[in-house]
Amino acid sequence: MSDDRPMTILEHLDELRRRLVRALVALLLCAFVAFGFGYETLRELLRAPLDTLDPNTLNPFARFNPVVAWMRPMLEGAPIQVPVKLHALTVMETFLVKFKISLIAGLVIASPYVLYQVWAFVAAGLIERERRFFGKYLPLGIGLFFAGVAFAYLVAVPLALLYLLGVDPQVELMLSYNAYFSLVLWMVAILGLAFEMPLVVLALVKIGIVRADTLMRSRRYAVIVIFILAAVVTPTPDAFNLCMVAIPMVCLYEVGLWLARLSERDRAREERRDSAPE
Repeated sequence: MSDDRPMTILEHLDELRRRLVRALVALLLCAFVAFGFGYETLRELLRAPLDTLDPNTLNPFARFNPVVAWMRPMLEGAPIQVPVKLHALTVMETFLVKFKISLIAGLVIASPYVLYQVWAFVAAGLIERERRFFGKYLPLGIGLFFAGVAFAYLVAVPLALLYLLGVDPQVELMLSYNAYFSLVLWMVAILGLAFEMPLVVLALVKIGIVRADTLMRSRRYAVIVIFILAAVVTPTPDAFNLCMVAIPMVCLYEVGLWLARLSERDRAREERRDSAPE
């Protein structure tokens, strides 16, 4: 809407329909391109956390993982099964995995346009101050999400697989095609969302649900909750992988507290300036 007149419910619904249709069309077009032309590259990209454990891999995405390269000398004596073949257990499994990967790749490719449509719809119902807030922190939220994705892809998934492949070297592992890709996508999505912790803390303070000093006093309980959540989302129960997920989340919680304190300080300064006599 070009003016500041409040939109009616019907206008909101019509606006939502138009935005959803545009985002869905963009998603399907990108998914179709990924399904028809990019699946082999995407498959190798998602196989890389598994293939990176094999020093003789030919996967080009698996050769440049700095974490595994640093750990390579320690892997030589580890009782892990590499290389590992992926097995399709049903006739439809390969097609379903290809469809799933293509759909997610389409969402990633179309995400700038989809996010624009979401922002255009949400912004229509916000006041100017709220628009400035979201416009200020939206790029940070996107950056944090992709930082979580990179952490999962380069660190969490390879090290989790390293543990899983060495649990019992006497058992021959038959890894399901769908189960492997589901594990990778699950951990990437969970850690991408977990890295939004600073913005969640900041939003709670901004909305007024809780104060920053209250969160600081409850820091020890927050750490316990974070470790419990990390234990739930981490597919391996050992302490190393648990800490690998939980410690970054604790650090991000501290970043959120720092942003919340800055936000409260700025708000108090604005309130003092507004209440000052002319």
